Amino acid sequence: MPAAKLSPLFAWFRRKYGAPTPAQRAAWPLIARGANVLLASPTGTGKTFAAFLSVLDQLAALHAAGELRPTIHCIYVSPLRALGYDLEKNLRDPLREIFGEEPPIRVELRSGDTTGSQRARQFTMPPHILLTTPESLCLLLSQEKWLPLLATARWLIVDEIHALAENKRGAHLSLSVERLAENRKADGGGRKSENSALRPPPPALQRIGLSATIAPLAEVAQFLAGTHGACEIVDVATSKRLELRVHTPLRKNPYPAAGYTGQRLIRELGALIRKHRTTLVFCNTRSGAEAATFWLRENFPDLADVIECHHASLERDERRETEDRLKRGELRAVVCSTSLEMGIDIGAIELVVMMSTPKGVSKALQRAGRAGHSIHAVSRGVLMATNVSDLVEACATVLLARARHLDDVRLPHAPLDVLAQQLVSMGCTAHWPRAAALALIRSAYPYRDLTDGDFADVLDYLAGGGESLRRQYTEIFGKIELDADGFHTREGRVRREFLQNIGVIPNVGQVRVRAKNRALGSVEEAFIRQLRLGDVFMIGGRPVRLEKVNQMEAWVARADGATPTVPRWNASKMPLSNRVCTEITAFRAGLRARVD
Repeated sequence: MPAAKLSPLFAWFRRKYGAPTPAQRAAWPLIARGANVLLASPTGTGKTFAAFLSVLDQLAALHAAGELRPTIHCIYVSPLRALGYDLEKNLRDPLREIFGEEPPIRVELRSGDTTGSQRARQFTMPPHILLTTPESLCLLLSQEKWLPLLATARWLIVDEIHALAENKRGAHLSLSVERLAENRKADGGGRKSENSALRPPPPALQRIGLSATIAPLAEVAQFLAGTHGACEIVDVATSKRLELRVHTPLRKNPYPAAGYTGQRLIRELGALIRKHRTTLVFCNTRSGAEAATFWLRENFPDLADVIECHHASLERDERRETEDRLKRGELRAVVCSTSLEMGIDIGAIELVVMMSTPKGVSKALQRAGRAGHSIHAVSRGVLMATNVSDLVEACATVLLARARHLDDVRLPHAPLDVLAQQLVSMGCTAHWPRAAALALIRSAYPYRDLTDGDFADVLDYLAGGGESLRRQYTEIFGKIELDADGFHTREGRVRREFLQNIGVIPNVGQVRVRAKNRALGSVEEAFIRQLRLGDVFMIGGRPVRLEKVNQMEAWVARADGATPTVPRWNASKMPLSNRVCTEITAFRAGLRARVD
């Protein structure tokens, strides 16, 4: 198409990037025609603009025609708040380049970090594109005043869908998505007030899912589209070169003296960091990330100021400062847990190192894809084995990854605790007939086979712990008012407590760590209880001395040169995937047969 005939958005894209990537070429026509789309493409292949450019183009066309209403047109859901924060910047910059400092298309983030004043403003002046998380989306759906604004949402974009589909957060989101679609249908796309009875119904909610590594594609596509929906699959997973190899500090003695392998591993990791401009180091736990950061700084003092730690328990400002320094090229290495696995824009990474195996092929590919963050660059990853068993696991993982044998996502099947939450949420906005509620629940793919009996049992439980308890203890245990026709959620305390506790992420007692007036992060309450005043522990890879503890806050001071205790976090413990287990078993069986 000649440049003169391109819309402002696509003309800007051609000036900025030239030709589209394979992912963009394949996805744009499908999105433009309104199809649900699941896009599987490696990191750095332009998935963001593959999903958003057609959406932005249609919003720009509405603005040019004077029809861009001040309401929500697109909802973007990601598993991490940081992804929303990053995308907010990545969308605002091109909009400013095209439309000037005050672009007509507004983009805003809504998460647990959003202040009360920002939330109030978002209701009175809603953004056209709302970036949020599964929990915050359910929170909005639980408030009747937000339903008219959500009813105008034409597009739903789910980023890193693999990180949601395989757990209860995905089941929770699937119900919210069906409620969002039903709300749009029931409200006529927000046009009830426009005397549009004679106009055709609005298009259904269009769903777009993005992922770098996921399988099986057909089932995840159905998860996105819902039980009765259809979804186009765009698989361009082989459009980017990937190099994976195994590195081990083990030599002739497979079981050296205690501590020897760890010392050699840190020395060789430091040597890799010296050879490369920027290195991203993944550990499987936050404790491991803290320890690796500390020992790298201790062993390589000349690099200490350009090696940082990054994980979810560090304060948000600390994490963002590390991300921004990494993007500006000011750091040589960042050591993280899982916090930088997904599509946060962190600039050009030359090498990814995985300390021990990531417990699955898909995770190995996801992490390695963070290197060479562009369609033309090669993604280089190294798995560093820590012992003989880990070496076997690392080799199995790399062989499977090279052959693109991904781990299959296992969708949770109708988790009833998630269903209970969503029923309470639904009852906050209306009295729901039983049949209508059950039909809506079954339209979410994880709940397609929900039985009448399980549905009735959950309602009985919510009404007061079951029929027997309900006779005397409804006031204590009851969450909903249940009658022969349907149910609604009880007002007052029940609704307030529900809105404060939405979600399925485990809530572990956390103590915030402060150095003077600066918050550094948080550690588990159980860890702090084990310490005495004057003890040295680690936060952000730096030793600090405990000076004072007051309820849920701990004050610390720098303790440079001291040997610290590493905090322990119960999160981020990952099981080994079935596919890698099968490969290891086959290898060991073959080896045993040869020995015998």
